Amino acid sequence: MPVGMFRSEEGWVQVDYETGNIPIPRSKYEENKYKPDFDKLPSEAEYFRVRIQGG
Repeated sequence: MPVGMFRSEEGWVQVDYETGNIPIPRSKYEENKYKPDFDKLPSEAEYFRVRIQGG
C-alpha cells in the first residue's frame, strides 16, 4: 500500500509505492485516502533532518 513520506510547502506529498517514490498533489493524496493523513506528515525539512540524524 502506498504511504506518504513527507509534504512540501507547495502542497505536494512524496509517496512511497514500494517500487519507488513520486510526488503527487495533496488533492490526489487525500482522494486516494493514503496514510498518514496529510496534516500528520512531516515537512520535507523535518523528514530529511531525522534521516540525516539517524532517527
